[in-house]
Amino acid sequence: AQSKAADKQTSDSLNLKLIGHSDINGAGKGGEGLALKQYANKTVLFLAHESGPQCFSVIDVTNPAKPQVLKQVQVEAEFVRCNSLGLSGNVLVVARQSLTVGQPYGGITTYDVSDAANPQLLSYMDLTGPYSRGTHYLTFTDGRYAYLATGAKDFQPKNPLDDQMLMIVDMQNPRMPKEVGRWWLPGTRMGDEVAAPARVKPFDSGFRLHTLLVPSERPDRAYVGWIDGGVIVLDISDKTKPKEVSRISWQSLNQGFIHTALPILERGLLVASQESTKDECADWPMRISVVDIKNEARPFPLSMLPI
Repeated sequence: AQSKAADKQTSDSLNLKLIGHSDINGAGKGGEGLALKQYANKTVLFLAHESGPQCFSVIDVTNPAKPQVLKQVQVEAEFVRCNSLGLSGNVLVVARQSLTVGQPYGGITTYDVSDAANPQLLSYMDLTGPYSRGTHYLTFTDGRYAYLATGAKDFQPKNPLDDQMLMIVDMQNPRMPKEVGRWWLPGTRMGDEVAAPARVKPFDSGFRLHTLLVPSERPDRAYVGWIDGGVIVLDISDKTKPKEVSRISWQSLNQGFIHTALPILERGLLVASQESTKDECADWPMRISVVDIKNEARPFPLSMLPI
C-alpha cells in the first residue's frame, strides 16, 4: 500500500504541493489570462475564461488554502470567449473573441478594478468585422500600451487562418482606447505586394500572432509567437511603426504552431513552445525549444527539451 501511495504521489506531482482549490462556481475553463493584484488588505487573482458562461472571475487568494470568488462577469452570448486579460494598476483590459468571423462582441473591454469585487466597465473597443473574430490574446503591463492579437474591420487576410495581427492600442485614457500601430507578417494581408508564405503541411494552423511579450528591461522589443510563422523579434520603439528585427521558424520541417516565445535576456536565450491542437497527438511532435538570441538579428536554435 505504501508503494502504491508513493507511486501515485510521483505521478501526480514533482516538487509541488496542492494547497487550495476552487471550482470557480463551476464556471468552465480557465483561459490564458492571469493577473495578481495586491490590495491594502487582500491579494486578488483575475482569471480569464476560455469558455462561457463567464468572461472573467475575480478571486480572493489572500488565504491560498481557501480561495474565494468575489465576482464573476458573464459573456453576452455562448459564442464569446474572454481568453486573455492584462492588468496595470487599477485598469484591467479583457480580450473578447467570437467563435466565427462576423459575430458581435469581439474586441477588448476595459474595467476599473479599484474595488475588486465591483469591476466598473470603462469602455468597449469593437474589433469585429466581416473577416474578424475579435481579440484572442493581449499584453498590458505598463499602464500605457496594450498589445493585441486581433482582427479588425479593415483587416482582410489572404487566407482565413491568418486573421489575427498585432495591434498596439494607447490606453492612456482607458475610457477611449485608440489604435496607434499594427504589424502583420508580410504577404498574409489582402493587397500585400509580397507573396504569401508557403503553408505548413499537413497541419496548417495559420500565420497569425498568438502571444507577445515585452520584457521590462527591453521595453523597445517584443518577442512574439506567430503560430506557423515561428518566433519573431519586433522593434517597437516607435509604437506607430513596429519593425521586424528577426524571424526564425520551423516551416522547412513542416512544423508550426509556436504559441509562446519567452525571452531570458540576462542569458541571451529564448524559450519557444509549440502547441498541440489535434486529438491523440496527431500533430506530434510539438516541442519546447531553446533559442540563442544574443545576436537578436541572427537567432538560432540550441536545443529541444526532452519529450
